Amino acid sequence: MGRSSVDLSQPDARRALLADVGEASTGVLAVTEALLLYLEADVVAALARDLAAVPAIRTWITDLLHPALLPIVLQRWQGLGADAESLS
Repeated sequence: MGRSSVDLSQPDARRALLADVGEASTGVLAVTEALLLYLEADVVAALARDLAAVPAIRTWITDLLHPALLPIVLQRWQGLGADAESLS
């Protein structure tokens, strides 16, 4: 299985991708670093259920961010973008 571009907020596309991964693999590690903060809570919950439903997906690593920290993180990311532009 190669790379796939899937909008994980779309249930049918997400489930199809996870089904393909489950059929093609064993002992899968799912990593959702810096992803969940962009998704609505119900989508994150559905993603968790869908990951758990695939036996081949044995481990899920994610990062958690308290909602109060989000404005600080976004401000810093925006600053990094400005710095990167000045270097080019």
